[in-house]
Amino acid sequence: MEWFPHTQATGRSGSTGTGAADAFAEYRLSDSNGMGLWLRDLLISAAASILIITFLYQPVRVEGTSMLPRLEDSDRLFINKFVYHFSSIERATCGVRYPRDLEKSYIKRVIAVPGDRLRIDHGQVLLNGVALKEGYVPEEFRDTRSMAEIVVPESSFL
Repeated sequence: MEWFPHTQATGRSGSTGTGAADAFAEYRLSDSNGMGLWLRDLLISAAASILIITFLYQPVRVEGTSMLPRLEDSDRLFINKFVYHFSSIERATCGVRYPRDLEKSYIKRVIAVPGDRLRIDHGQVLLNGVALKEGYVPEEFRDTRSMAEIVVPESSFL
């Protein structure tokens, strides 16, 4: 049984390169070098991981209790970065915010989108003049602070 066509193995039909038998022997020698193949696979895996984390998904760990009761301290999540290239951010969406320090990320719930009017009156959030039902906020975290009405600027979310 031959591995390559006879014309290439014998160098006939105008073939000027090395024969197929030589190429096969060279392949077998490089195949025995498992370290080279392992290193190649490692580099490909690292490059794929970097691309995935940079453009598609990012693992994060929840630090703190600001998202209780849904997300608890030390929970681990994968953030989907890719979805917002196809859909817009809407109210009640949870997202990751990166303030000045890019080493820290904050997982927050969007309650207002650009153009919304937002006000807090004695702990009650008013969105466009309507009281927001915040069933996700436990009673022990509610307060009585107030904030003057603001209009959410373009390209911002609250």
